[in-house]
Amino acid sequence: MTRRREPLSGEDESILAQAFVEGILNQAKKSLTKEGALIPGLFLRFKDGRSQILPLDLREIVAARQIYFAVIGLTFHRQGKKIHEALFLDEILYVEAGKNRRLSLDIATNLHPKHREAIVIVGHNAPRTRYTMVVQPFWRDRDQQPVFEPPRIAVYNAFGSMTSAPMRWLDHLFPKRSRLSN
Repeated sequence: MTRRREPLSGEDESILAQAFVEGILNQAKKSLTKEGALIPGLFLRFKDGRSQILPLDLREIVAARQIYFAVIGLTFHRQGKKIHEALFLDEILYVEAGKNRRLSLDIATNLHPKHREAIVIVGHNAPRTRYTMVVQPFWRDRDQQPVFEPPRIAVYNAFGSMTSAPMRWLDHLFPKRSRLSN
């Protein structure tokens, strides 16, 4: 099921907007096809309108990702840079569970016999009142090249909030939302 929502006003250059996210997704697909893997990244927009892209090295810190994100958030906070919006890009494994094929990004998917690969882009704003979530499934052909299916989820700059492990990691970028920085 693909749902698309846009801002209700003709607003700004939100990094949660469909045009921005689909640009990232297209570049991620090209990178995955050319390199065979993605480098996880954070796309940040600060209160003053400036933006920054951070490549992430998440290989060795699976259990400590929330601390990793909290350190990034606190670093910017101490520099006087207030993060307004954040997007996280990664290549993940996921499982479609149950009769209604509900997605699960929160279980040990690499251990599940029916795990699948996907590019995921998740993000939200500082007060967690708007969110974006894209899950772009793919499988690999005989030559290990990705073959992309239609997005499983595509929600852009929607009102409300979404809960998943990657979304909770993003919470720690915002010092007021992080239990670790208090």
